[in-house]
Amino acid sequence: MRGTNAEFFHALIQNSSDIVTILSMDGTVLYESPSVDRVLGYAQDELLGRNVFELVHSDDRARALAAFTEIVKRRDLTLSAEFSFLHKDGSWRVLDATGSNQLDNPLIAGIVVNSRDVTERKIIEEKLRQSEERFRRIFEDGPLGMIIVDPDYRLLKANKAFCKMLGYAEQELTGRSMEEFTHPEDWEKSETLSQRALTGVNPLFQLEKRYLRKSRESVWATLTATTVPDQEGKILYALGMIEDISARKAAEREKEELIIQLTDALAKIKTLRGLIPICAWCKKIRDDRGYWTRVETYIREHSDATFTHCICPTCLKKEDPATYADVFGNGHGAGNSKSKKEERAEERLRLKKPVACTFQLNSGNAGTVVLNAVLEDLSDAGMCLSITYPLTQNTVLFSDGSADHRLGVVRWCAPAETGSYRVGIEFLHD
Repeated sequence: MRGTNAEFFHALIQNSSDIVTILSMDGTVLYESPSVDRVLGYAQDELLGRNVFELVHSDDRARALAAFTEIVKRRDLTLSAEFSFLHKDGSWRVLDATGSNQLDNPLIAGIVVNSRDVTERKIIEEKLRQSEERFRRIFEDGPLGMIIVDPDYRLLKANKAFCKMLGYAEQELTGRSMEEFTHPEDWEKSETLSQRALTGVNPLFQLEKRYLRKSRESVWATLTATTVPDQEGKILYALGMIEDISARKAAEREKEELIIQLTDALAKIKTLRGLIPICAWCKKIRDDRGYWTRVETYIREHSDATFTHCICPTCLKKEDPATYADVFGNGHGAGNSKSKKEERAEERLRLKKPVACTFQLNSGNAGTVVLNAVLEDLSDAGMCLSITYPLTQNTVLFSDGSADHRLGVVRWCAPAETGSYRVGIEFLHD
């Protein structure tokens, strides 16, 4: 029976995936199991007589040696440690080793160490740690709001961006229902999509909704949510990413209002199309009935535009040089040859109430034509009339039946707003 047990344990050690090492009190290798070749690349007897701590990475050597010393001191102690061990190809393998003191066992008389290669596991754990650290940084310090919600819509965790968006501290949000922070008009739609996600129908969804700030003001946001299940498929929690789109929504509303205003304005505008027959001389337009009418009248009838009347400096200088000189200066400076007396004589007196009068026009063989006019202003040098008859420049007029009649010459004639003409007359002195 004893031989059978010896054969059994020998076979167990020979085929074990773990390395079985027996060390002396100073760490010298007394025995290595065959698995050392498969795990570390060394032949079974290649490490015999070497101090095992020479092959432990310098970063881990002191910690491994301290654990080994404790095992040597205490015969009843079993310790485990992880350390990097040199592979024969020069790479480092992470071993998870457990040592026990068997110095008092006459069959062993050493420290027994069972070592398992956990390099791949450590690599996976490190990648997972790095991934979790990246997620933690993104979650905590990311520019978008992020939340973790349980299947009952209770908020488990919120990042800084989400807390700032709603104006809460994280402890004020934790444990409360998301319904409390959702605009009432958007809760039903939000709950429906969340329920579909939590039941696995649609584990990922996106929704534009309004959240409620601590001040009860609403903020528009885009919610992108997904569920996180365990290994058995049971939903652990939902992860949501929230982007504040209030500025975009405000711009959209402003754009919509502008479109409405423009549409309304365009509906009210009357447009002029086609060819417009206009006189090249007096600028009158022939309307649809064949009548010649003023530009202002035609445009007013065919659009919503209105006119205000004024006179440009060029026309003022041409039609009323005296007023132009008063407003803009006569342009002659100190060399002006007119005397003060002459300037006063030419100053026109604006009549408070225009006076109706008649004049006669010499029309050649046809005799004379009596013209009805309205006198607007008067001076010793001339006068300004409002008249319905278009007079040409240098036409001579004389008063009708006046004892002190005067002759006058038309110096300018310009259309007036009412369809009449304003005429400037210069008196001819004997």
